[in-house]
Amino acid sequence: MVVHSLKASTSLLIPYEPKTIAEKRLFQILLIISFFVILAIIVYYFLNPSPTHIVGYQLVNTAGGAPLEVPSPSIFPFYAKPVTYLLAAGVVFCYCLFSLGQEVISTRFPRWLRAFLLLASVLFLIIGLYELLFSFTFWGSAMVNHLDPDTVSNPWPVGSLVTNLTFDTKMILLWVVVAFVSTMTFRKSLESD
Repeated sequence: MVVHSLKASTSLLIPYEPKTIAEKRLFQILLIISFFVILAIIVYYFLNPSPTHIVGYQLVNTAGGAPLEVPSPSIFPFYAKPVTYLLAAGVVFCYCLFSLGQEVISTRFPRWLRAFLLLASVLFLIIGLYELLFSFTFWGSAMVNHLDPDTVSNPWPVGSLVTNLTFDTKMILLWVVVAFVSTMTFRKSLESD
């Protein structure tokens, strides 16, 4: 009984392989929508250069330093930062891509390549988890001097490449999700052989 419930709980973490045409179409539509959301946010990012030269700043704050919320809280009660939409769209895109691509991975990728990609995914997952822990630890210590978490930036490892910590943490979380989903996908493809 314990083995069965453990297997059922870990299978929730593996991307679902759509079985019906309707499910495949849904995943394809979500993949396309999330792709265009990601593309729109990237275009917005490059068309609005940061006045502070902090990477990711313009997806968290306005040029004047006020929090950037879309849609405006005065217009609609549900809003988020563009970086949050980027994180959500990235997760949906990754999940749908790996869900739709499971059959291709299992049938067209040689076993040795899938084993190598599994190892690479695990490596990226471990590195991402470390970076995520570092970001949250740094954020916690930086909050002693900064009351607004959206204004905290990370000057390391290079002083010339400063990143906004809200942007940095959400992008690293996306990295961890992508690495985890790819790890589960490649592991499932190797176990199904």
